[in-house]
Amino acid sequence: MVCLMKPVHPQQAFLKPPAWADPTQPSTAPSNAAIDCSALSAVLPPRDEVLAAARAVDLTSAPDPGAQTLRQAAAAALGVDGAQIFPGAGHRAIFRLLCRAFLAPGDRVLIAEPTYTWVTEEILAVGAAYIDAGRDQHMCVQTESFARVLRDQPVRMVFLSDPNPLSGVTVDEALWSLVNATDALWVVDATWRSATATVPEGVATLRDLGLQAGVAGIDAGILLADAETIATCWQVGRVAGIDAAAEAAARAHLGAPDAFDRALNDVIARHAALGAALEGCAYTQVTQPMGPGLMAGIQGLQASAVAEQLIAQGLAVRWSRAHTWHDRVTFHLPASVLADDVLAAWRGVG
Repeated sequence: MVCLMKPVHPQQAFLKPPAWADPTQPSTAPSNAAIDCSALSAVLPPRDEVLAAARAVDLTSAPDPGAQTLRQAAAAALGVDGAQIFPGAGHRAIFRLLCRAFLAPGDRVLIAEPTYTWVTEEILAVGAAYIDAGRDQHMCVQTESFARVLRDQPVRMVFLSDPNPLSGVTVDEALWSLVNATDALWVVDATWRSATATVPEGVATLRDLGLQAGVAGIDAGILLADAETIATCWQVGRVAGIDAAAEAAARAHLGAPDAFDRALNDVIARHAALGAALEGCAYTQVTQPMGPGLMAGIQGLQASAVAEQLIAQGLAVRWSRAHTWHDRVTFHLPASVLADDVLAAWRGVG
């Protein structure tokens, strides 16, 4: 006899199986896609010293439950005390822990779609709910809408990405003035910001070190927050959960912050050049990227229709599933992809 358990929290009913759960469906880019601009993990080129550090580790060695050497490296790179660092197996794993530690069923989290798909999944998984404050036609976070929700709703947590991984747009400075206007925990994914970039006081920041190093297989990340928040994470998380190879690779990455900054600036320049070229196409709207992604749309066409036509021409892209941005597709442009090839495919959409 099989007993089927119901979800613990009603909100979990909104969690649907992912597309790749179906064994008959491919989980990679379409086979006819000669150019893949769909993978955020492929935006930065892998660094040789990071790969070498991972390969040099004895895979039979047990991981350090506290990832002590990684915490020391992160504290040195960011110029903070080690008590302000919590290590984890990537930014999603750390955000999952934050949801477990600080959210209860029925709590509300303020976000601004589009964002990483796992953000809403992790919020719903603990029985909490999210409020989407939205973005304007330029994909910028609406500060007034944010302030209104914070004033009128009992928000327990705020989540933002700066810059946004899909649109590349940064958060307006005026929004940071709201940090101290509420008791909510502010969590900002700063993976695509320079290590030297300043973060407003009172904000907990996430960084995925595998994405920064250009090696998606490295599951390592850090949370920078006040000592009280970090202590709560240790109470709930207990262990960092990073394997020895990932920790070694992450330390190698943190030891060369200038390399990440150069690679990031190159990505921003390439996306800006592509955006400028796309803007010259008829009926095209483009974001102003300062990060790893670029969003573009064609007036009168849904994103799904644009994506299907691009795929037919050999170009794989992602598009936001958020209900208010069905007219935008996202480009993540690896160094191996030429803007001219993307532009040629775009001009074929109509």
